[in-house]
Amino acid sequence: MTSTTSTVRTWELLAPRVERGRTTTVATATRAGGGRTRNCDAAAVAHYATAGTVSAAVVDGKGTSAETAATMAVCAQAAARYAARYGALQGLLDAGRMIADPGQRFADVDGVAAVAVVRPGAPTTVVHVGRARAYTWDGAVLHRLTEDHTHGQQLRHQGHTEAQAAAQDHLQRVTLARSSVGTAPTVLTDDRLVLLTTDGVHDALTHDQMTALVRASHHDSAALADALVAAAARYTQDGQADDATVAVIALG
Repeated sequence: MTSTTSTVRTWELLAPRVERGRTTTVATATRAGGGRTRNCDAAAVAHYATAGTVSAAVVDGKGTSAETAATMAVCAQAAARYAARYGALQGLLDAGRMIADPGQRFADVDGVAAVAVVRPGAPTTVVHVGRARAYTWDGAVLHRLTEDHTHGQQLRHQGHTEAQAAAQDHLQRVTLARSSVGTAPTVLTDDRLVLLTTDGVHDALTHDQMTALVRASHHDSAALADALVAAAARYTQDGQADDATVAVIALG
């Protein structure tokens, strides 16, 4: 039986000109898809005490191989650790460099990712590539913060029909191995709850379903992460649920 792996950590944000008692809690939950023997998603968190920054990353590997599962776990750790110290964009790019191979059209092992960094006294920074997403909760409404880097989304911008675009949504235009400063946009948010998700979550659940879960559990990051992954596991496509991973970042 597939089980969920969950973590939760809380740090006090200690930095000059930042009110004492402010905290950041990050909860993660990840689960292999139904019937799969390994999870090729991964999540990681990090804290850089010198600057008081906290980071989180979710990574979704392409395929189901043992090499992909192992590599994505390392990429998630690298993204989170470098992001905490050098910023969200640098963290994502460094993770991508670990698997990039300019001599090949496509990397042997690849994936997509979303990275967020909380910096005391500043907006939360989010960077992503591919179909990994970020959402924010403003206390009443769940907002989608990022736009998928897919051929389908490109077709929507070009005015094609939704049916034509949806048929191309599975084709990624940007991946970790092909990420760059120009292809990994940075977005900022002042909302105090940020969610990072892999497509096993946001493909499985409608926006309204995600909103209901966030509304019910936004006060408990760990419960929310677990609830989102558990709900996603109940959805199957062609009899097979995808790997599902969430990071919930809550500013206290």
